[in-house]
Amino acid sequence: MVDYTTLNDLLAFKKWKDADIETARLMLEIAGKKYYLDSIALKNFPCDELRTIDKFWIDYSKGHFGFSIQKSIYLLKGNRLDDSLDALKYFNEFANAVGWRDARLAEKQPKVTLQTPITETIKMEEDLWLRYNQINFSLDSPPGHLPAVHGILQETENFWRIPSMASSLRWNRINLYTRLESCDL
Repeated sequence: MVDYTTLNDLLAFKKWKDADIETARLMLEIAGKKYYLDSIALKNFPCDELRTIDKFWIDYSKGHFGFSIQKSIYLLKGNRLDDSLDALKYFNEFANAVGWRDARLAEKQPKVTLQTPITETIKMEEDLWLRYNQINFSLDSPPGHLPAVHGILQETENFWRIPSMASSLRWNRINLYTRLESCDL
């Protein structure tokens, strides 16, 4: 039986960062994982537990935060819930909308062309993603900004800024949102 007391208390007192960390810890515990949730764990995450976590975030933030809020924004940006490469087509727009990337910086960046060296392209992309310590743990953040739960993927401050890990993050988010859909959330 999962004990949600700590998460409930943290959210009740609007301790958003601590609640984000606790959410990641709970998700790892529920899935029986130690360090991160892979695509299989996300696709098979128990619906009742996901529903409980999501409801806490939605209730305590008055509809501002929650996985299902993120999923709605993800779909509104034209994304799909499948395993095709098209599923990632508008992921950056979604990440801009929820405030995980610096959209203002993205607008100022030069456009990537076929002549742009791959190392420069990767660097430009890396610079757009926020570090975990740059996440806005307040209700002043965009809707869907939390939970960010970096811990379910990798415990590193620069997680989103490492291209291979950022790609993994995108796919794991899609797997999470697909699971939400199958759980009717």
